[in-house]
Parts: sequence; structure tokens; C-alpha cells
Amino acid sequence: AGISLFARTGSPCAAAIAAAADAHCVGAPLPPPPVAALLAPSQLAPTSRELGLATPDTQGAGAALADPTLVAALGVPPERLAAVHEVLVTDMEARPLESAQEARPPSLLAVSRAEIKGLQPGDKGYPKGKPATAEETAAQRAVSVLDDGEWRDLLDQRRACCEIDAWLRSEEGAAALEEAVALSRELPSDATVEQAFEYAMERKRRAHAVCVALYTRAIPRVDLPLAVVFNEVTSTRQPVPAPDAELQFVEAFAVSGEHAAVRARAYPYDVSHLGGDEVHPQDLVIEARTGSDRDGTLLGFICVSGRGYIGDIAVDPHSQGRGLGARLVKRAAKVLIARCEEEARMGAGPGKEADAEAEDQAAVAIEDLTMSLDVRWYNLTARKLYLSLGFHETERKFPLWYDWHGG
Repeated sequence: AGISLFARTGSPCAAAIAAAADAHCVGAPLPPPPVAALLAPSQLAPTSRELGLATPDTQGAGAALADPTLVAALGVPPERLAAVHEVLVTDMEARPLESAQEARPPSLLAVSRAEIKGLQPGDKGYPKGKPATAEETAAQRAVSVLDDGEWRDLLDQRRACCEIDAWLRSEEGAAALEEAVALSRELPSDATVEQAFEYAMERKRRAHAVCVALYTRAIPRVDLPLAVVFNEVTSTRQPVPAPDAELQFVEAFAVSGEHAAVRARAYPYDVSHLGGDEVHPQDLVIEARTGSDRDGTLLGFICVSGRGYIGDIAVDPHSQGRGLGARLVKRAAKVLIARCEEEARMGAGPGKEADAEAEDQAAVAIEDLTMSLDVRWYNLTARKLYLSLGFHETERKFPLWYDWHGG
């Protein structure tokens, strides 16, 4: 049997693994990393790869951008090269490089139409087919996507993950994260390796939660320094307006300005395409409100189509962190199931046999019923929520209404 160990190149853990491998004897246990490596502030933040945000460079973007002539032509300064590399890798993930194509003659249908018109090969208007094309290179893609300052426009819209990672490993970022995840107890000077490991893992878990929220909010907020976004993420939230005892879920069939206001407060990016102050009919809207009537304060809502697609979901920031988003999804699912059962009963006639048939039809409809949605790639908080509810991530897509990170 064998085991493979991985660590970031140049990290203390990588050095410890290499040293242990050199001195290792078959059958002897590998020693844990040094305590100093476990507690080093520069190693506290998880990488974007560890958070599930990294996109592997499988098509040679890094090799293309290693050409100083190309980088100079694109006008990319050294301090932005890593971010530009991330943009190019993501673009090639969205649109793989074109493969070479052989020349293709015109279709028989096109030729027949031309001959009916009396055209001969070489005449104007006679179909020519498609010429052969060479394989697209990463350098060609870089020019088409990044030239004329396009890379700057893209990074002005959304931050690159590598820029957030670099800040977290800077002196300012590492100190801020160290303070944010500080434990109430200190590690004793005489702590064992096992105690140091448990202490370090607790700090790492806290750092993971903080960084998840930081990436989610910092990528779309290019207008704010990362230190400001970090302080927003780690600051204490205001108390929730009402306890659970006064919370009610209301079924509705339209959204309006009230919903748009909650949506605008909930998201750090532009969601105006989902509606403004005007009334928009919906198949199903589940609202979470305070009080005991429909006029209570709107805390959050979800819009679902009849086929189970979640087109809109938002929770007011002051009401986040209490599981309200999950409860909205579950409540909407229950309503959709109830609708399937009702439709099956409506389609059946009277009598016990009809009741049994309706139950069978409802069971089949419910089994086929699915809920789906699109979520931004970097919205780690939402992705974690949906995975915890049983959703599965199917594919990374790049619809036009999302930014270059995709969803």
C-alpha cells in the first residue's frame, strides 16, 4: 500500500515532507509538520484551490504569458500578470481553443441550388465551402481576449482570486486574519504535537469560514480596498429584527420594489436585471416576513418556476446566518410537491380506483420533480448552502448575465 502527500510548493509543510521523505525508512510513521509550520500566520489562509475556486491551466495560458514580447504588447505590468493569467485560463475554460479543421467542400444542397440558378464553379455566388483552419494557440487567444486594454476592463469589473490570496498572505492580510480567528485560549508552551495540531486545525477552520465570506464579497467589490471588505465580513452583524416565533412564510405570485430592495441589500453585484419597483408576476414566491400578517417586514424571498427552477432568492443581510435561505428553499419544495399531488387528484375521476391512480401519478411526478438554479462561481457561501441541501453541482457555465468568473 502507498500514500501520496501534497503541499504547496515552498511552504513549510512541503519542506517538512521532503525532509521526512529523505530520512524515511519503510514501515516508520511519517512525523507531523513542525509546530511552527502549523501555526505560521502566512499559512493560515486557505488557497483558492483549497476553496474550490481554482481553474487548472490545461491549455497553455501560462506558457503563452511567459513570452515577454506578448506581455509587453498586451501592456500588462508585472504586478497584474497573475490576475491576467487567471482571466485567460477562465476564458479558455469557457471557450476551449479551436482545433484544426480540414477544408470542407460546399454541401450538396448549396451546389444544387447554385446549379439550378445556372451558376458554374468560379462564378460569383457559387458556394465555395469552408477553407482549412489552423489550430488556435493560447497566444492568439490572449491577443483576442486581452488586447487593447480588455484585460484591464475585465479586472475593473471583478477581482481575480489570486489578488485576494496575495493580500491574505501579505503582512497586512495575514495580521488581519490572525486577529479574526484568534482563539480565546492560548497554546501552552509545553503543548504536545497533537495538542498543537488540534489548536492549529481549529484556527484553520475559522480561517476557512472567514475566507469563504471574503471571496464571496470581495470579488465583485473592486471599488473597495480588500482591508475594508475584510472588516465588513468580520464585523458583528446587527441583531435580527424578530425571533423565529414571529416569523411567517407567505405564498405569493409576484415581486415588486419591496423585493428589489431586499435583493439590492443582499448582493454586492448588480441584480437590476431581476426587476425593480414595478410588479413582476411569478409562478411561485415564498416570502419570509415578521409578525403575524402579510404586511410584516420582508426578510427574504425565493422565486421558483413551475418546473422547479429558482430564478431569484435573497435574504436581507441583517437576517442572514440563521438558516433562512435553507428554510425558503425547503418551503418552496414543499409547495411544489403539494402542487404535483393536487394536479394528480384533479386529473383523476371519482372513486377509490381513481384515488389510487392519482396517488401513483403524484408519486411519479414528485420523483421526476427537480429544483435547479445558477449560482456565481465565487459565491462560496451560497454553493455551500445548496450542497448541504442535497443539490449537486453539474457543470461550470458562462451565461451572458454573469461576469468572467462564470457560474
